[in-house]
Amino acid sequence: MAMTERSRSALYQSLSAVVDDEQAVQEMLSHFPARDVEEPATKEFMRSELAATREDWRDEIGLLRVELYTGLADVRTELQTGLADVRTELQTGLADVRTELHASLHKQSVSMLGVLLTWSALLTAVFTALTR
Repeated sequence: MAMTERSRSALYQSLSAVVDDEQAVQEMLSHFPARDVEEPATKEFMRSELAATREDWRDEIGLLRVELYTGLADVRTELQTGLADVRTELQTGLADVRTELHASLHKQSVSMLGVLLTWSALLTAVFTALTR
């Protein structure tokens, strides 16, 4: 319990009369708090405060863990959706390339057939003209 200023002053004067060392008297009175806020912390108080702090930290860490898992799940979902979109676009693009390649090869085959038929007709005409 804290001392009143009057009690503290009376003790100081009485002790100063008995003890010649003023510093020793002040050191002894420093062990008796003048106000409630100067009351020394006990081990029990510190343990209870530490336990409360640990509980607060556990709660905060638990909340952070939940937020982290939720955030990771959201990122995972976004990545899966994005990859599915990319896969669809890639398949569509490859199908378009395949169609264009097929059309180009068909056009080139028709052109080559026309050239071969023209050469065949030309060679037949030359051969016929030479053999007559």
